[in-house]
Amino acid sequence: MTTILRPQSSVEAARAALDLQSRLYAGGTAIQVELAKGLAPPRVFIDLAAIPGRDGLHRDGGGLVLGAQANLAAIEAWEAAPELAAAAAQVAAPAVR
Repeated sequence: MTTILRPQSSVEAARAALDLQSRLYAGGTAIQVELAKGLAPPRVFIDLAAIPGRDGLHRDGGGLVLGAQANLAAIEAWEAAPELAAAAAQVAAPAVR
C-alpha cells in the first residue's frame, strides 16, 4: 500500500525524504509516466504542493524569482515579465500549461 504525505514545510519534506522508499513530487507528471511504464510505485509519496511559497513569482531588484512550483500558466499570465510570459506560451499545449 502506498502512503501519501503532505508536509507543510521544506524541513518536514526533507525529513520524510530520508526514507529511501519515498518519492518527492510536485505535479506528478513524471510519476504518471513511470507508472504507465510498469515501474513499481514507491512506498511513500511526498506531495510538495502544500508547502507555501513554492509557486510564487516576483521581481527582486533587477532579477526575477520563480518559485520551484510556478506553473507555465501562471508564468504566461505574469504581466511583470512579458518576454518570459511570451516564452511560456510557447511551451507545451495549453492543457499541459
